[in-house]
Amino acid sequence: MPRTAEQISADDALTEAIDRHHRAYHPGDIEGVLTKYVVVAQRQWWDDDGDQMTAHLTTPRDEGLPLSDALGLLEFAATRIRRDISEDD
Repeated sequence: MPRTAEQISADDALTEAIDRHHRAYHPGDIEGVLTKYVVVAQRQWWDDDGDQMTAHLTTPRDEGLPLSDALGLLEFAATRIRRDISEDD
């Protein structure tokens, strides 16, 4: 399904924001072009009964990243995070 102009603009802004973030937090270490990403986010709100609700969303680049690539990025990131946790002990 073709993306709307609003979706394209949002995707472009997100890609630019991620690139700016990488350059700001890792100056001198960033080379190459940002080609793939998956943003993982959590949103919370309260329903009419006051119950807390939670949603988890994954946003791949341009909503067109194959699931195998998205899973690969997420699993690789999870492995790196687990390593960082184990090295902190």
